[in-house]
Amino acid sequence: MIDATKIIGHTIKLDDDIGCRGCGSLAAKFVKPTPPHAARLNCANCGQWYKWIGQFELAAILKTIELFGWPDMTVHTIQHTLFAETGVTASTAPPDSGAPISNQQQEPDMTATNIAITATNDGFDVQENTSSSSSIIGTMMKFTEGQYRINKDQVVAIGTRLAVKAVVTAWVHWVDQKPVEHRVTVSGRSHPMRDELPDLDEAAWPPGLDGDPDDPWRDTRYLHLIDQKTGDDYTFVTDTVGGRQGIANLKNAIANVRHAHPTALPIVALNTVPMKTKYGNRSRPQFNVVDWVGKEEDDSPF
Repeated sequence: MIDATKIIGHTIKLDDDIGCRGCGSLAAKFVKPTPPHAARLNCANCGQWYKWIGQFELAAILKTIELFGWPDMTVHTIQHTLFAETGVTASTAPPDSGAPISNQQQEPDMTATNIAITATNDGFDVQENTSSSSSIIGTMMKFTEGQYRINKDQVVAIGTRLAVKAVVTAWVHWVDQKPVEHRVTVSGRSHPMRDELPDLDEAAWPPGLDGDPDDPWRDTRYLHLIDQKTGDDYTFVTDTVGGRQGIANLKNAIANVRHAHPTALPIVALNTVPMKTKYGNRSRPQFNVVDWVGKEEDDSPF
């Protein structure tokens, strides 16, 4: 294991159009790693986890420092569009976090400045040039008739474990059975109530399957999940009361743990719980937290 002590506490600039998923900052700080990772970058502004640094990448950083001192480094990373939903303008690191690394004491030549450090050169870190802005990443998962399903009819077993990556909270406007507009609520903001949206006249709503007026705005959640064994992406999509309740419970659990571990993300097991409805007892989704990633070992009560 390469010793990362030399860089812990230093702040760098990020060569990234998205920046921190929480605040948009393009400044990141090296912090104490969690095995098996060689090092770790947290946002220098809000402290959220940004990315892990592998052995190869850390070796390249340390070699650069050995040869040229502290250059104006850029660290390339991959951030999915799901994390760019906030649209927050990137900010610089606060004064007490340390200024981004510069090389003001050295000659401004090509060898000592603007050195790009990448983990590998195998091409897997190149983002595909796609025009899609969908909130659905990978395979869509839904909860119907008391079961989790993908590809409409393929049942996902209760107890299946998946890593939670992110969630999008949005009002979705439907026209002719197609989503035509997403109003995403950004981090730190309160999700709007229905009466804050257009189309309040129920008499103008189109008829639903039961013949009653059908609200064209649906309160929707997109939960991005990853299979840790295969790396496959899934997006659990729901606009039901039960589905939103399941995700609300998960968000509350994450918020509680993040008081002590700001970068923690859960591993969940898919489950169901009963819910009373006007049609009798029904099952709703439940995401049972079985483990955490990005949670440093310390004396925290969590």
